[in-house]
Amino acid sequence: MAKNADALSGEAVSVRELFTTADRRLRAPEFQRTYVWRTTGSNAQIPRFWTDLETLRDEGGAENDQDSLFLGALVLQIVEPAKGAQVPLNAIIDGQQRILTIYLALTAIAEAFQDVGNLDEAEAIESEYLLVRTGKHKNRPRVEPTFTDSRQFRQIMSCLENPSPRFPNSGHGPESHHLTTAWKAIRNRVRTLCTMNGELSSESLEELRDEIVERLELVEITLGLNHDPHEVYERLNTAGEPLKVIDLVRNAVFLTVGGDVEAAESIYAEHWEPFESELGIEHQDKYFFPYALIRNSASTKASAYRRLKEHWETEVVTGGERGEFAAKAIVEDLREYLPAFLALVGQSRPPGLTDESWRKITTLHRMDTPQVMYPYLMELLKGHLDGTTSNVELGTTIDIIDSFLIRRTIVGLSSTGIHTEFKDLWRRAGTDVSSLMDRLEARTIQFPSDEELLLAIYDQSIYSSSRCRYILTEYERSFTAGDLSEWDPKEITVDHLMPQSARDEGWGGIGKFDAEKVVDTWANLVPLTQKANTEKSNRSWDETRTMMLEDSGTVFKSTNEVFKRYSEWDLSAMNDRAGTLAEWALNRWPKPS
Repeated sequence: MAKNADALSGEAVSVRELFTTADRRLRAPEFQRTYVWRTTGSNAQIPRFWTDLETLRDEGGAENDQDSLFLGALVLQIVEPAKGAQVPLNAIIDGQQRILTIYLALTAIAEAFQDVGNLDEAEAIESEYLLVRTGKHKNRPRVEPTFTDSRQFRQIMSCLENPSPRFPNSGHGPESHHLTTAWKAIRNRVRTLCTMNGELSSESLEELRDEIVERLELVEITLGLNHDPHEVYERLNTAGEPLKVIDLVRNAVFLTVGGDVEAAESIYAEHWEPFESELGIEHQDKYFFPYALIRNSASTKASAYRRLKEHWETEVVTGGERGEFAAKAIVEDLREYLPAFLALVGQSRPPGLTDESWRKITTLHRMDTPQVMYPYLMELLKGHLDGTTSNVELGTTIDIIDSFLIRRTIVGLSSTGIHTEFKDLWRRAGTDVSSLMDRLEARTIQFPSDEELLLAIYDQSIYSSSRCRYILTEYERSFTAGDLSEWDPKEITVDHLMPQSARDEGWGGIGKFDAEKVVDTWANLVPLTQKANTEKSNRSWDETRTMMLEDSGTVFKSTNEVFKRYSEWDLSAMNDRAGTLAEWALNRWPKPS
């Protein structure tokens, strides 16, 4: 551990030494990623942590030096040296995941001691490892996660009673996410390992505690005040397991803030957390690449972060400007396309939109629009929200994109070549129909003709397409005045009228060869609820028809129409339905001349 605040030092330490050699606080800085260690999956880190510990447990006593488990390096930096009654504060530059996992394990052991009535041992764990012992921070948690995990962390630590921890605030971020999931798994594992004859055993809890604090080792590297923690963090993490772009972006924002902790907390609470919360966990990975392409069309997924840094350094924060104002400017730049993006993915409806405009926009996320189109569509929606793109221009442009995508899906064309056109399409075409069509019929991509669409509906498979459900439900809307809002899309299944098993054995009067050709075409597919699909199973046409028309029936009118119209389901009936679908599709997804 560093004796000099400006020096760099390193040494091997056990968990006991890490927590008890000095009364100090360990905090994950604002720029860090949140807790991400997983509890399930082939690469889950938490089960591996317990497996290694149990292997170590089986191999001998702690007095054997070789019977220890090395967990890796822990990189800290002195942020606030000891001064008077102030306990020193160290930032966790690398190793947050390991430290928090160990800390949660010790918390779970302390809670278990409470539950068996061994309050002295519970208090000893809190005093030695979990809570600050002295000074103005007494009884504050010795380890503090990122701001985004602080609400989950507070809820977890509230289980302790000897004494109850003190917290600086009510916490930030979601009430439940990876940290909460990890806590539940760790707590369950502690209780499983330490239950004997159906009851928690104090002796087993003591053994597990000693194994963790004595036999787990790390190398602690402490940076001096003259080392830039943001640069160290970026070097450590970009060279190993890749960070998400949002983690690197967060780091860039707080690198711009500088070393002012109060300013960093203000930027986080007032600007960064609202942005990250509004973006949402589900859509984080989808936002930054199209945003980077809008800022610089030469961006690739690999270079997105570097291109964004160049953009901020030249267009947003110039001349090496740093501080709270500069960090705020970057977040505001990030937010510029956020409302358009959230509308595009169906996350939220921006205020002031007409019902017709919102209906058009919902088409984009219902049909699973490829991400390669996002830069163009985000520009389109932002223009509409800013008032520079009219309702008519918005509707016309979305209709063209809709027809372009669905015709390509039905004809069986892949997305190859689309990215090259769409990454810079707004600058080249905007909402001008003529320019847009010129780009969509470029040499590298194709906008299928009416004839190509017509022929494909008869013989092209669409079942495996991600837009198959969209195509079927759009046809259903033509029977229901467009209202399918009461149905969760996940509850709508795609059903084969002639079952898929017909590929191997034929079906009715249709041989195996013909069945293979038509089984996955649009004419043989209808929407059904999961319940109706299960009940239908592989029944014969007569049995299914009776069930649909006379017994339980189906809520989908386009499906019901098939059973009313065709007493037999053979190649003639399929061709007849394909003709009906083709006529409808040519009108629903027209190609502008």
